[in-house]
Amino acid sequence: MPNEIFREATPPANLSTAPSIPFNALMTASLLEIAVATVADAVRAVEAGADRLELSCALACGGLTPSLGTFLQIRPAVDVPILVLLRPRAGGFAYSPADFDTLRRDLDLFRDHGADGFVVGVLTDQRAIDVDRCAQLLRQAGPSTFVFHRAFDMLAKPLDALDQLVKLGFRRVLTSGCERFAWEGAAMLRRLHNHAQGRIEILPAAGIGPENAAGILQATGCTQLHASARRRAKDPALHGFDWLGLGTPSADECEETDANKVRALRRALDRYYERNEKTSPA
Repeated sequence: MPNEIFREATPPANLSTAPSIPFNALMTASLLEIAVATVADAVRAVEAGADRLELSCALACGGLTPSLGTFLQIRPAVDVPILVLLRPRAGGFAYSPADFDTLRRDLDLFRDHGADGFVVGVLTDQRAIDVDRCAQLLRQAGPSTFVFHRAFDMLAKPLDALDQLVKLGFRRVLTSGCERFAWEGAAMLRRLHNHAQGRIEILPAAGIGPENAAGILQATGCTQLHASARRRAKDPALHGFDWLGLGTPSADECEETDANKVRALRRALDRYYERNEKTSPA
């Protein structure tokens, strides 16, 4: 997710007037995935209505591979699928041999301890999907669900790239439609959804909140959303030590999952589904 995770992402007026996808009466209720970084985040998100979790650390830089200890604490504490982000360092997604070996070792550890799936983005130096390395990871993981990271939004030909991911065996792609925020990329998200034809799931992400969730679903045809739902929380132990460079939003604040935002997102998705279910043709 982008660094501006606290910025209110209000959709422009043209999102509501964008051509909409007809509601599918056979769809299930819209699914909500929340990005979390701690045990408290995970429990708070699930209690507030999250259907699935993406676990990472260092969310402010887009997320990095979490600790195995954090995962082992979360696994028995929640009863929803947990997908683990595999990203060994900040920066781009063209990894050195050492980086890639680290990623593979982490995959083994999390797979063997019960991860439901993985989120990865592996690109070449030319910012194309690294087909060989991705295929290697999918073989190594066996039946685990694989999601392609928002590194997808860096690709020059997203529709062709989507076909590559289908052929490789990815279940889902996390994307903002190749724009900074999902509501800015709604037209591309709709193209991706239509092009996928059910072969791969499109998971809109970036800048999604209760104020624009229904509009994004309506404009794109997608049936699931990914959100950070973060807030700033006071941490008195940090006061006066901003000079240490601890990566916190300010001198006396930390980040955490906002249960109220998750709850509001859940309500927005449920209302959208119920409204469309009532108005859809029999």
